[in-house]
Amino acid sequence: MSLSVSACEEKVKELRASSSRFKSLLASIKADVTVSCRPCSLDNSEGSARALLKSWPLLEIVLCTNRLEREKVEEVFVHELVHAYDYTNGKCNFDTCMGLAYSEVRAAREAECAGYFPFEWLKTQCIRHRATKSTANLFKEKDQAAKCVDAVLKEAIADKSPFS
Repeated sequence: MSLSVSACEEKVKELRASSSRFKSLLASIKADVTVSCRPCSLDNSEGSARALLKSWPLLEIVLCTNRLEREKVEEVFVHELVHAYDYTNGKCNFDTCMGLAYSEVRAAREAECAGYFPFEWLKTQCIRHRATKSTANLFKEKDQAAKCVDAVLKEAIADKSPFS
């Protein structure tokens, strides 16, 4: 499962150079974003996610090479770029359950759940599941993450910025 740092960096460079989706996302972020590929802590001090967005001291997307496969780099990079957009454009307060849930819904829609679904409700369920799981990493009280996701789901799915 582990990806080498150099293979991760190569994939990020390739995506930045060849994908108009990445170029438009990066251009819409109101700050310089550093992207790092490195192994992440196994002691859970950085959580257990495949990547994370750090905002201090500089805005940084960390792709966790020890938790990531090469074929998932694009998905994870898009997910984190949506968070970076939401953070720098003041769309969401990540310190609140509702704010994080809103960004997680948008990120899941553009990344993990971006593919073809034969029915729209299946896509919505994918988004809801992924966003709830991600939100629950920080908001752990029973059903809190699900309630926050449900409260923002419709509005967040409809929010296509910066893609529209």
